[in-house]
Amino acid sequence: MASDPRNERRGNRPLEVRMPLEFKARLQATTHNAGTDPSKITKQLLAWWLREPGAELPPRPERES
Repeated sequence: MASDPRNERRGNRPLEVRMPLEFKARLQATTHNAGTDPSKITKQLLAWWLREPGAELPPRPERES
């Protein structure tokens, strides 16, 4: 079976991942808060998305009125 030529053109570019809207919204809202470490939040969200045991979503920030 021949390899897919679309994959050969990609080279070493990172894969594009489509994420659920809830995941994306939580990531943007949580990392937008001042004093939040985006890499820690990303790890928490990724663990939740992958359904790892004990993984929980970070708390959703309060909306300003």
